[in-house]
Amino acid sequence: MPKASYTIEFEGYWREGNERDVPAASGIYCVYEARMVLATGQLKPQKLIFIGHADNARKDITANSKREEWRKHVGRGNHLCYACARVPSADRRRVAAALIHVHKPPTNDQFIRVFTWDRTNVMVAGMVGTLSSMTTAHKTKDII
Repeated sequence: MPKASYTIEFEGYWREGNERDVPAASGIYCVYEARMVLATGQLKPQKLIFIGHADNARKDITANSKREEWRKHVGRGNHLCYACARVPSADRRRVAAALIHVHKPPTNDQFIRVFTWDRTNVMVAGMVGTLSSMTTAHKTKDII
């Protein structure tokens, strides 16, 4: 596939227990360790834990088999929280793979070492948590 650029906007943050508010849409979602800012009552992401992609982000978050693994990355007094960006199905896997390849969340398995697409630029806006505002992933040689 030729090089490509994407701009996506994240919505959020939703604390664990409020997954029903995550859009039931095709997209990419990020799972963070977050702390509650008492003065504002808002969540502030501290650490990226996982990046997922799904036809229905809400359903994937609530049914994800890695939830217990995610919780192991959350310190005492902090919370799991989610942010979601709507991304069309045709582009979703590539965009998620680029973000995973560059940010290397600790509970992702795929795309950490290998990125099979040509150069992919992803500009993120909105509730970006700890993501870089501009991410560029380059095709790697196959690594076993």
